[in-house]
Amino acid sequence: DILSGLRGSKTLGSPLVFWIKNKDYENWSDFMDPLLGRGKEVLSARPGHADLVGALKYNFDDMRNVLERASARETASRVTAGALAEILLENFGVKVGSFVTGIGENAFPLPEDLLAGYNRSRESIFFTPYPEEDDRIKSFVDEVKLKGDTLGGSVLAFALNVVPGIGSYTSYNERLSAIISFHISSIPATKAIEIGLGAESSRMLGSNFHDEFDKERNPSSNNLYAGLNEYLPKGIFRKSNFAGGIEGGMSNGEPIIIKSFMKPIPSTAKPLNGLNIRSMKIEEASYQRSDVLAIAAYSVIVSMQLSIALADCYLKKFGSDNMNETLDNFARYREYLLKRFLT
Repeated sequence: DILSGLRGSKTLGSPLVFWIKNKDYENWSDFMDPLLGRGKEVLSARPGHADLVGALKYNFDDMRNVLERASARETASRVTAGALAEILLENFGVKVGSFVTGIGENAFPLPEDLLAGYNRSRESIFFTPYPEEDDRIKSFVDEVKLKGDTLGGSVLAFALNVVPGIGSYTSYNERLSAIISFHISSIPATKAIEIGLGAESSRMLGSNFHDEFDKERNPSSNNLYAGLNEYLPKGIFRKSNFAGGIEGGMSNGEPIIIKSFMKPIPSTAKPLNGLNIRSMKIEEASYQRSDVLAIAAYSVIVSMQLSIALADCYLKKFGSDNMNETLDNFARYREYLLKRFLT
């Protein structure tokens, strides 16, 4: 439900407030009551969770005070905000999306056609560009579940038609690479992020890595989809996009390519050793309801966080008081780019 900040399907500039109801909340209303809530205490800290450190930091004797806020359920609000950011970016022609590139030990090759691969991923229950692999992957996940274990995976997120000049080199906290990295690494499950070729670039020669200019478009997965941007003025295409669309902390007009890596879900049905914070003894960690794999949901969260990061940067560059003014500023900037490179 939308509680405030919207009237006649238009935002008002005041805070936009949503109420997202947890279907299971009623079963916990007594235990989580703000005034009298007690019971269902969690005393055994679980590896991979915020339980122990959160209890130490805030001096709690019940780690439920930590785990409820630290839960991945918190990301539901970010997906809501990200959906709004995605709608905003559509006004600038920006397309943001993501798909799964790995599940556990299973890695999927990048599709030759980025958008076709993205569209195919919507047909997969695992959000991979290869829905024909679903049955095999499902069997793999089921085997892991029978062992009482969990899985992680990897995601490729992209943003197309981002104009050159979003972000800035002038201050470390305005670099687009830093802003995107912050937003995606803030997802609890994220353990690593790559921009463009990422870690692979450290093993390459500079002459092979840096993206040379070209006169022609040549989009393909072999060069991370260089030239896949309808807003680029002719003459500033690249032979490759190994930088992932960001140079010097700014968008360079090429597709922004982000790879994000999700850790295995830390709540395992096969108990790991935990620590009882009352007795200070090692014991089986408490088990809270958990999935075996959540990579499809994770891919959505990653793309929403990318949308939020880009929307913030677009509004900083083009203004944020009203959309007419913002779009006018954007149109003038595009006109300037075209004149600059065509004269």
